[in-house]
Amino acid sequence: MSCSPHYWSLRCGRLERESGDSSALASQLREKLQHEMTLTNHWRQQVDLRHCRMSLFVAELNHYNFAGEPLKGSLVSLKGRHKTRPQVIDPLLPPPLSGLCGSLLAPSA
Repeated sequence: MSCSPHYWSLRCGRLERESGDSSALASQLREKLQHEMTLTNHWRQQVDLRHCRMSLFVAELNHYNFAGEPLKGSLVSLKGRHKTRPQVIDPLLPPPLSGLCGSLLAPSA
C-alpha cells in the first residue's frame, strides 16, 4: 500500500497522522491492521498449540521409558534432549498426540 504523500506510524499504541487528509487512508490502514492482527492471532494459536504438544510430549517421556515402563525421576529437559541419549527426539517435529492437548499416551513398546 502506497501512502505518499500521506503516511502513518504506530507509536505508543496509537496511530498518529503525520500529514495530509486521513479519511481514505485511515480506512485502508484499518483494514491492513485488522488483517495483520488476524495473522498475528493465528500465529499465536499455532505457537500455543506447538508449546502444548511439546510440553505433553516431554511430560510423557519424563514418565515412561522406551519400553513403556515408568521411570524414576526426569530424564528429559524442556528442550527435548535426553541426558543419556542425545537427540532422541527432534524438537521441530510435532509429537504424535491425539487432540489439541490430549491425554498423555504411553509409547508403544
